[in-house]
Amino acid sequence: MIEFDHVTVKYGEKKALDSLSFHIDKGKIVSVIGQSGCGKTTMINCAAKLIDNDSGVIRMDQQFSLIPQGYSLLSWKNVMKNIELGLGIKKMDQSQRNKACMEVMKQLGIDHLKDKYPQFLSGGEQQRVAIARALVLNPTVILMDEPFSSLDQITREKAQELLLEIKNKYHMTILMTTHSIEEACFLSDQLFVMGKGKLSHVVKNEQNRDNTYRNSEHYHQMTIQIRTLLEESVMA
Repeated sequence: MIEFDHVTVKYGEKKALDSLSFHIDKGKIVSVIGQSGCGKTTMINCAAKLIDNDSGVIRMDQQFSLIPQGYSLLSWKNVMKNIELGLGIKKMDQSQRNKACMEVMKQLGIDHLKDKYPQFLSGGEQQRVAIARALVLNPTVILMDEPFSSLDQITREKAQELLLEIKNKYHMTILMTTHSIEEACFLSDQLFVMGKGKLSHVVKNEQNRDNTYRNSEHYHQMTIQIRTLLEESVMA
């Protein structure tokens, strides 16, 4: 569960978030889409407690993981060492760390990469490592800031499908930002259209989403609807 209750964040006199309020139920994926500078990343950083809000209240499950832009993998550590970073902070025994990391790597199909370093991985492989690093902490909430923006289109679509599989398997709540209308429409149970620090529209998507959904009339119509709402939020 994630709830923002009239949350405001200021940078000087400018309000990055302006009394932002919303509620996300457990086990849902919500995408936030809006023009650059509308406050999307500030919202994610505020939820992740990387920055403080000036007013309002944030209520969220404490067991959360953040997947930032660019994945933030450490180039001097191999895949295994990158994935176990959070477990080390928690002072988990090394043998337990190894077991937990191997389990999640096998689930994501990257156990054969455990000794490789990030600079020798493809974009899709790096994305899976970042997801594994988040999952190994057993979060109930995952926060993602434009997680697939650096991937090519085919790899990006595969990563989106993987995210849906993970959400359905682990019943996690996922809040993510994106600039991609198609991505938001494919992934989301709800879409938040954001403009100037607050939500301008909330759109529900109650369709079952799988590989065939991208070719459906509902998906096509939804992308048109979200594009129209985005244009309206920019003009407002």
